[in-house]
Amino acid sequence: MATRSAIGFVEYDGSVTGVYCHWDGYPEHNGMVLLEHYSDTYKLLDLLEQGDISSLCPEIGVQHPFSRFETNLTDAAYEELYGRMTTFYTRDRGEKCPAKDFSDSIAFKDHYGDCQYFYLYDGNEWTYSDRNKTGFESLPILVGA
Repeated sequence: MATRSAIGFVEYDGSVTGVYCHWDGYPEHNGMVLLEHYSDTYKLLDLLEQGDISSLCPEIGVQHPFSRFETNLTDAAYEELYGRMTTFYTRDRGEKCPAKDFSDSIAFKDHYGDCQYFYLYDGNEWTYSDRNKTGFESLPILVGA
């Protein structure tokens, strides 16, 4: 079963640009990947520019088959070639799922209300919330960074 999350960038005026991520949204996975690999504003904006995400990985990567079942590759061969690359619905599957703009973090969280976890980066710090919380708190504290 998927653990859905939403990932966003907070602009200087408080508005948010965000995307949906289908798999592994819990802090121990997506939270750590974001902290370790997307704590650079330009890299995060490049990630968000690709639109909604199926599976977040350390690298943005290049266009690749959406799953190994679209290839003749074994699980191991697919993982070797594409395992560190993020899989996007638009780039890798051809769906139209662009990033969305929101007036603030509340609108961001409301829009992605079916997600369990929410991540925001403001250029300095990653923050986190879950479906049952109203505010955001520092992500490094929660994942032991």
